Amino acid sequence: MEILYKLRKGYTVWTETPEGIVLSLGGLLAIIVGVGATCRDLAPRLQSFWQSRPVGLSRWLAVKYVVGLGIVLLVCLIPIWLQLRLARSVNLFTLSVLACHTFTIVLVYSVAFFLGCLVRRAAQAAILSVAVGLFIYFLPILAPPLGWVGVINLIDRLSRGGPLISWDPYGRFVMMMCAGSLSALAGARVAVGRDWRLQVDKKVVFVTLGAVFLLLGCVTAFQVGTNLTCVESIEVNPPNRSAGASRSVSRIVTSGSRGVLVLNNQLPRYIPADVHLALCGFDLSAPGRRFSSEIGLNVDYEYWGVGRCRELEGALVWSEVRPSRVYFLSTGEKREGNAVWRGDPVLKTIATDTGSDLAVIHELDLSSYGDGSQICEYKGRIFFTCAESLGEAPRIVVIDVSRPDEPRVAEVVESPGRFGVRSKGDTHEADYEVNGVVLPRVEGLSGPERLELALRLTLPWAYPPLAFSDGLLVAADGGGLSTFRLLGIEDDFAEFERVGRYRRTLLEKALMRQGHRVVLNGGLAFALDQHGLTVYDVRRPEYPRRVGHYACWEDSFGDVAPLSDGRILLGGSKLHVLAPPKLD
Repeated sequence: MEILYKLRKGYTVWTETPEGIVLSLGGLLAIIVGVGATCRDLAPRLQSFWQSRPVGLSRWLAVKYVVGLGIVLLVCLIPIWLQLRLARSVNLFTLSVLACHTFTIVLVYSVAFFLGCLVRRAAQAAILSVAVGLFIYFLPILAPPLGWVGVINLIDRLSRGGPLISWDPYGRFVMMMCAGSLSALAGARVAVGRDWRLQVDKKVVFVTLGAVFLLLGCVTAFQVGTNLTCVESIEVNPPNRSAGASRSVSRIVTSGSRGVLVLNNQLPRYIPADVHLALCGFDLSAPGRRFSSEIGLNVDYEYWGVGRCRELEGALVWSEVRPSRVYFLSTGEKREGNAVWRGDPVLKTIATDTGSDLAVIHELDLSSYGDGSQICEYKGRIFFTCAESLGEAPRIVVIDVSRPDEPRVAEVVESPGRFGVRSKGDTHEADYEVNGVVLPRVEGLSGPERLELALRLTLPWAYPPLAFSDGLLVAADGGGLSTFRLLGIEDDFAEFERVGRYRRTLLEKALMRQGHRVVLNGGLAFALDQHGLTVYDVRRPEYPRRVGHYACWEDSFGDVAPLSDGRILLGGSKLHVLAPPKLD
């Protein structure tokens, strides 16, 4: 009806309604027809009637099977055929449903036909067929090793592009569906020929359904549930916190059991809600007061600017020269009427050894060098990337911190072009690949050192999030986790190649958002999304594997920091201290 309405109005015919109907109701129709085609004829009286007629069993079986399957396919394929016939453009999703779901319907019909021949009672056979159908449709989604035989997995993969007809995975899928259908048909022939009959009462039906749902639930929990132990959940409660403020952690830097948090404080009286940033120190080993009084940074921005939180990821660094000093790049926003723009960058030196609280002891104005929001400390110097205007090649301001309490600008390095990661492919799919990294030209640094500097300056901005350590680069894209190995450095370019890939299951894609931060530490990759943390073992880069997951739907996480003792620190509205994953 929708297609006919659009044709009458002259609209472009493109709708996914036929495909949705076939996916949701095609299996149910196959069960009804498959059971109905057998149970009535195989009732005791009618069975005696058929045995008294000169009709061969094989002919009866073939006629019943072929006619019933033809009715099911005709009803399911006509809407999709009309969609392809009348649409002005080819839809990959429609083609994927036609190419994949057809064979699944054949398998479901064959199973229902077999159970009808075996049970011979319509209600019980239909319920058992529904239970088997749930396995056929959903078990491959929930059990990653069976993902290649799942029709929904295959439709999701093929509808995103790539060759539709190929042995892996399409050929193997078709072979498995055909083998299952032929096995069910052979079972039906044997069951009728030898007069096998399975006695099924209500108890068997309920136990079967219960076992199916229990198994599917357990497999689901194994994928998206928590297997990392939360050792402690700590309320972020500085002594001078504002009453009624909504507080969350957006950045964590640690040194041993101590660290500094960047807090987003949202006050409910502001409409639209404005957010101001504050710093707060913490000490997990302290027996009493764990948090210092927070200090405001005079950094404010509107809550809709969610992207501003990502800019804070690289704006806080712990001093390598003097461990009691932390440097924070403060930008904020300037407002004049309805106009909003980024504020002037200021490098603030924060002392962590002034008693129990933090203190800002020095401020370095960087506004004369350009606009920027990214710093890193490397080789005893702080590097600040900035540009005069949008679209210009960035410059690098080198800041001397030999006197940690009074950093000063040492030099300004002009870059001939943009440096950073070069990639190709869809950032949400498995074809995402890092080609290499363009290196900045900084005097006194070797090729590997320039690579390390380039990645420290650009990774917090990378999308999807990337992490680098000891020649290994990992990318937490929407389809999973990829590992890349450094091939070599020539002039101003470092070349990488992909060596391993962990593919997220369809269930993981549906229930877990794409990560916004990834950290490498000790052969483990920690990929953080909004409501959970996934830990991957990348000690063998060719075969990355998932070794732990922590889900907390009532909290929203902003950062993750591995601690020196192996524990994991997550920052949200609370600090979650997790035990390290158990490795083989």
